[in-house]
Amino acid sequence: MPDVDGAAVASAVEHLAPPRPALLLMTGYADGPTYAEFLQTTPAVVLNKPVGIDALREWVRRLRESRSSRTMPQHRHPPDGHWQSSLHPAALTS
Repeated sequence: MPDVDGAAVASAVEHLAPPRPALLLMTGYADGPTYAEFLQTTPAVVLNKPVGIDALREWVRRLRESRSSRTMPQHRHPPDGHWQSSLHPAALTS
């Protein structure tokens, strides 16, 4: 996105009145220091590029299901700062 980054989009979504839209972000900068704090604290699902189409479809399915049940899909931000979804890592590039 030329004029705004994912952190700014996430911040804008957080300021919306409920119900807020589900947010799925994709980044090629998950290992960089610029977005480390954001990636550790965001409630959004963040996928590290490259993302395989099957993994993307699975996350969209999970988000759609979570919208109907009002529970967010499980993902984690490990202390080492290297983001990984709860999908098997190989699935993220399939």
